[in-house]
Amino acid sequence: MHGVAYDAMHDEIIVPVALSGAILVFRGGARGNEPPIRVIQGSDTGLIRPHTANVDPVSGEILAGDPSARGVLVFDRLAHGNVKPKRVIAGPKTQFREIVGVASDTKHNTIVVASRAPGGPSGLFIFNRLDQGDVAPRRTIAGPLTGALGRFRQVSIDSERGQIYLAVQAFRVQEPTPQKAADLYESETSLSKLRSLIEDAPRARGGVPRLLQAGFIGVWNIDDSGNVPPRMIIRGPAVRAGGFAGVAFNPDAGEVYGVSGDINGYLTYLVPQFFQKPGAATARR
Repeated sequence: MHGVAYDAMHDEIIVPVALSGAILVFRGGARGNEPPIRVIQGSDTGLIRPHTANVDPVSGEILAGDPSARGVLVFDRLAHGNVKPKRVIAGPKTQFREIVGVASDTKHNTIVVASRAPGGPSGLFIFNRLDQGDVAPRRTIAGPLTGALGRFRQVSIDSERGQIYLAVQAFRVQEPTPQKAADLYESETSLSKLRSLIEDAPRARGGVPRLLQAGFIGVWNIDDSGNVPPRMIIRGPAVRAGGFAGVAFNPDAGEVYGVSGDINGYLTYLVPQFFQKPGAATARR
């Protein structure tokens, strides 16, 4: 299993199972050896090895990202059994390779897909929510300044504030861009601290400091496009994690949660400035 999603509106947990080509739905209070309340599985589903899934409770749809099918399959939230998807986004125009994250936002009529490919297009691919077939993304967030170049995975959408969250496990060897832009630090004080840590940092393969390969949690506006850095970021020596495989958030508490293999657990960050209403001054981290 490579992902999990929670439907707070209906108190349900959605789990993709790659090895059995299935999407399982459990009740929120499930315990022990309890069977799922619904299973999407079978030849008609089009699922091969779904690695990621998410739910849009407003539209009543479950989305599955399947890297083997190189597509995003959209099912009715209440689908059960060997059922056909309502819509499928797949084909050469999509530029999909290894799909590792997917999220839908009815309010902004958007589907965001995190897809990566060694030597190929990697980043966030943004589609209209009702797109289907072999269609090109309407926008792509990708490039050296995004940091979404190496290993990244889960994507989530804050519909209320129109923001995209991405969990980045590792930042590939950096391009020769200015340090201030590439490291996404704003003050000379933090840059100086980073440089001093780099001088003494353990070296990874090729002599590159491991700190420069660290991952992060990045936040973009849902209307962003191109080679743009995150508008907000959680990264650096103080976060106690070298990268993240999953991200979630709780706006009411002002908290962002990151799952990290470094600690084999998750960390909670108190960042109320991330959840200011649109138009309010927003600080970067």
